[in-house]
This record gives sequence, structure tokens and C-alpha cells, in this order.
Amino acid sequence: MTHQLLIASPLEDATATALLTLAEASAAMIVVGREPGPASECLRRFPEAVLTAPGITSRFAVADGVRLAGRRAITVLDGRVGTLAVAVDAGRPNVLLTASTAHLAAARDIGLTVVQPGWPEDVEPLLRAALDAGEPVLIRLHRRPIEAAHPGGKPQLGTHRILRRGRSGLIAGAGVGIPALLQVTAVLAARGIRVTAAEMHTIRCGSGVDPVHTNGALFIGPAGLEDARHLVPIPFGSRSVAQLADAIQLALPHR
Repeated sequence: MTHQLLIASPLEDATATALLTLAEASAAMIVVGREPGPASECLRRFPEAVLTAPGITSRFAVADGVRLAGRRAITVLDGRVGTLAVAVDAGRPNVLLTASTAHLAAARDIGLTVVQPGWPEDVEPLLRAALDAGEPVLIRLHRRPIEAAHPGGKPQLGTHRILRRGRSGLIAGAGVGIPALLQVTAVLAARGIRVTAAEMHTIRCGSGVDPVHTNGALFIGPAGLEDARHLVPIPFGSRSVAQLADAIQLALPHR
């Protein structure tokens, strides 16, 4: 079952605000399909900044035309889009927005950079960075609220954010895995095990991390690891925080 951009979430609300800001400044043209999602308010207030193209092929073609005309394009996807290969064939729109987990696999399969903002405050800076990236970027808006306070500072596209530092190992996560990452590092710290916790909000093709796995697993390795291909996924699934902490503690290279 795929999730469509129909139910508002904190990240979608932040995206809607960011799109309004961009539309007001004429900084981008938004291309939407059957479901405007976070572009709904933008469509209402700045209809001249939004183009409607229901079909996936026509949507990417319109976005490509926008780019050829010298403007930046943001394309809103929906659950009906099963493949993104046409994004490459049509000239690669700058930014694709989705709430569907299925698009993580679709983006991986054609080598798109995947960005998953953790906090609502991160949406606008990552969206603006993606528009300036000069490469196709898929931004996935997860729906799992993060209750922890924002870590501060602006996220840098392509650079993982360090949330906690320690010498007992490395734990990384992204998107829906961030709440589990924060909770399990706190439990381990209470046990005297201090790890480095990293938020992988940007995953590039060839990095060694499958963005699909970020939807259900955290990744562990030795502290200071530079090659993400050596990270080991630990599923969080239905495990309690204590159970996940136990599993990660056993798997850490230095305990």
C-alpha cells in the first residue's frame, strides 16, 4: 500500500509554507498532478506559479520545459507513480516531492539522490539546497512526528548531521528512523554506552546505503567509519526501544 500526499503531516505543513515562500518570490514553478498535496495552498493563492499535469509522463515533460525556460521546477508526485525512469528520459526535473515509501525504491533504481528531512525546520533549507544542486533530487516527507527538539543549525545537503558524539560506535538513521535513533542513543547513554549518532538526511547513489532500508532500520558500525558500505542495518520494526537498544548494544563493535 502506498501513501499519497493527502494527509497533512508536520513535514508536509512545513513544505507547504516553503512552497508559498518560493512562489511569492517567483523562485520556482511547481508542477502537480491529481493530488496537489503540499502545493494545495500554493495553487489557491498563487495559481500562476503552479502547473497541473495529471499524467506522470506529461508532468515530467512540463517540468523539463520549465527548466528549459530558465526556471527551477518542483514536481509533486503521488502514489499512482510507480516508476521514476521517465524523470531521466524527460530531462530530470530539479526536485521531486513525495510522501510515498515506494518512491524510495524507484529513486534508488535510477540513481536519484534521496533527501529525507528529519524535522519540519529542515524542510526549507534542504528544499532550497536541492533546487540549487544541479542534479535530480527526490525529497521524501515522512509522517512520523519527531518529539525531540531540533538540534539547531541548518542541514547541509550531502553532509550527514551529527546528533551525538561518542566512541562506542556509530548509529545512523534517516527519515522515519530518526525517532528510534534518538531514543536508542539516549537509552544506551543511560547504560554508559556513548555512541555517535548521525542523521543521514541525504543519501546519494553509490553511497552504500539503500534508502529503502532507512524506512525500517538503523545502521551501525565502528566510530569514525568513513565507508557507509560497511554499515550493518538493524531493523527497528515493532521492537520496543529497550529491545532495539539491546540488539544494537550486542552488535556494536566496541561495547
